[in-house]
Amino acid sequence: MPRIVQHVRFAVRAEHRDAVLRLLLDVARHSRREPGCLRYDVTQEEADSNVLVLWEEYTDEAAVEAHHAAPHLQDWRAGRALLPADAFTRTTTRLLTIDP
Repeated sequence: MPRIVQHVRFAVRAEHRDAVLRLLLDVARHSRREPGCLRYDVTQEEADSNVLVLWEEYTDEAAVEAHHAAPHLQDWRAGRALLPADAFTRTTTRLLTIDP
């Protein structure tokens, strides 16, 4: 069965980078402990430190659904709501592994 990988890119306004990064690092710390979460990396683009990228890997769809329902994702949503609506833009690419 293929694993599910999510590549989530945040283009963050410079003045909100630290706040967004703190929120993402907190989510990552909790997410790595979830059953079914194989990987949860917080990275940044080499050429632009205001572009933060998550690399998430899960065993299956049930693990992704559990992640989205987890309490720390509610904390992320609450923290994100305190930021201006234009603090960042987010794009998500969902991938399936072909060759583990």
